[in-house]
Amino acid sequence: MNSRNDLQEALQLIPLRSQKTVLTILEPYFKPEMVEASGQYLEQLEQRPLGTDEIAEIVFRLVADLTGVATFRKAKTRKSEFVFARQLAMFAIYTECPNLSLNKVANLFLLKFNHATVLHGIRSMEARYSSNKPSRELIDALASMMAEHSLFTFQGRLKTIEVIA
Repeated sequence: MNSRNDLQEALQLIPLRSQKTVLTILEPYFKPEMVEASGQYLEQLEQRPLGTDEIAEIVFRLVADLTGVATFRKAKTRKSEFVFARQLAMFAIYTECPNLSLNKVANLFLLKFNHATVLHGIRSMEARYSSNKPSRELIDALASMMAEHSLFTFQGRLKTIEVIA
């Protein structure tokens, strides 16, 4: 194996949005050929912050994968698994995008929601996280999955919620 392959294998273990930082920190320890490879990789990476729509799409995809309810954004049903998935997505998006109003979060869904629905969803998720262990485990799993996409605000907010049971 050569240094370039070692670098590429190591980078695959790091979330995409964190790779540039890691390369910058480790650069003094690289062999000359690795520095060249990292420079070429950094040129390709050219990171930019994620936009609100991109964050929302990541959250929607992760919530669908986690809950097994793929159509929660557009299904009009009030079945508990759909409601849970919608409220979880509302909570995660609102937490990750603090500059986004409750109405704008509601508009990301394909149903006619308003700010009150989003606020109720956020409060419901906080209450579930505080008192319901199975829900807490699902919410923690979502936080871990979001962290793999370099979305850490959600995980930080969960640490501020008092756990009752």
